Amino acid sequence: MPPKAPQNTPANAAPDRGEDLLIWEMVNAMEIDLACAIQRDELPIKTLGAMMRNCHACPAPRLCGVYLDSRAGRTAQAPSFCPNREKLSDLQRNRRYSTAAAPHKTTAPQDAAP
Repeated sequence: MPPKAPQNTPANAAPDRGEDLLIWEMVNAMEIDLACAIQRDELPIKTLGAMMRNCHACPAPRLCGVYLDSRAGRTAQAPSFCPNREKLSDLQRNRRYSTAAAPHKTTAPQDAAP
């Protein structure tokens, strides 16, 4: 008989989000249009890459998921523990990059189907 999977999950595991980075949910919740910021050269790809690495290395993805869930997918700011809080706040303050002012919504990139 194969061993059973552990019943307890780590305290920092994001509920029902798998391996997804929560930065995409946070960006949408804050109504930030990353594509627009990149197109206007206000968000270098290197910086976006660093933000994704920060999110991946964050010790609190479960808490982040709870934070997002408790705000029904909308928030004025990233939580104080977010490693990207300062950059996200900077992007949000510049309303040119807000999805509220832009015609499209930022979404996580999708893998190409084979």
